[in-house]
Amino acid sequence: MKPKNRWKPFSQKTINLLEKTYQSQLSGKSEGGWVKLEGNLEVNLSGATMMMRYPFSCPVRRNFLSGIQVEFKQSLHQRSLRAQLHWLQVHTPEHTPEHTPDHNSTHTWTYT
Repeated sequence: MKPKNRWKPFSQKTINLLEKTYQSQLSGKSEGGWVKLEGNLEVNLSGATMMMRYPFSCPVRRNFLSGIQVEFKQSLHQRSLRAQLHWLQVHTPEHTPEHTPDHNSTHTWTYT
């Protein structure tokens, strides 16, 4: 039987690097094409198919996750409520604006 080709998440550090690079390219602050990131990653985030070619070659994708996901199921015999928190933002007085995210959702980056 052939193994399933599942998407695997990057580490949080790599996700932050990828998101920063993607936003920089999206805003026009940096060029598209192949970019070498710290941590020995080479990625191309421009175009319809985003790719990574180092340390190995594979497609890369970016998914949007809402801050809270709620699922309710009901059958004749039981009810089920499931909630998943993807993003939690806590404000404290010592936070400065440059360290506080300005969104209530997040993105995840995965590879095959």
